[in-house]
Amino acid sequence: MDVTIWWRWWAIAAFAHVVGAPTVDGLSLRGLANVAVGWLAIAVITRPDHRWLRTGLVAAIVVSAVVEAPLIGNHWWLAAAISVAALAARPWGDDPDGAGFARRFAPTARIVLLVFYSFAAFAKLNTGFLDPVESCARFFANQSLSFWQLPEVPGDSPVAPVLPAIALVVELAVPALLLVPRTRRFGVFLAIVFHL
Repeated sequence: MDVTIWWRWWAIAAFAHVVGAPTVDGLSLRGLANVAVGWLAIAVITRPDHRWLRTGLVAAIVVSAVVEAPLIGNHWWLAAAISVAALAARPWGDDPDGAGFARRFAPTARIVLLVFYSFAAFAKLNTGFLDPVESCARFFANQSLSFWQLPEVPGDSPVAPVLPAIALVVELAVPALLLVPRTRRFGVFLAIVFHL
C-alpha cells in the first residue's frame, strides 16, 4: 500500500493550520514552531515519499502543539495525537511503499480518531450548544457565510436553531460511521465535508 496520498493530505492539513493560525507578533516559540510546520508541510506536499521530511513534519506538529498549549484548538490536539501515533509507527522506516508504516499506524490512528470524535459529539450534548444564539454552530456558520460575503444568520432567525441540530446530527453520526468498516469511508467523507 502506498501511503504518499495520506502524507500529502496530512501536510496540506498542517499547512492549513499554520495559515489559519492567528498572527504572532515578534519572535516566539509558537511562531517558530508554526514556521517549521509550514515549511515541512510544503516539503512533504512536494515530496510525500521522503521519510525524513515526513518524520520532521509529525515531530514539528507535536512540538507546535506543546508550545501552543494550553491555548490550543481541539483540531490541533487531534493533529498532535495522530502525529504521535505516526512517530510511534516509525515513518522513517525503510519500507519503500510504506506498507509497514501503514500496518503499524492505521489501527492506532483509527482509535484516536474514533475517541476524539466520540468526545466531540458527547460535548455537544448540552443546552449551551443547542442554544441558537450562543451556539458555536451559528458562529462557525456565520464565519463561512461572511467569507463568501453572504448574509449572516442572526440568533433570532428561524434558521438559527437548525444549525446546532445539523452539527449535532453530523457529530453523532461520524463516530458511528467510523465504527463500521462498510461505512468508514462515508464517515471520513462526511467529516471532511462538514469541517470544510
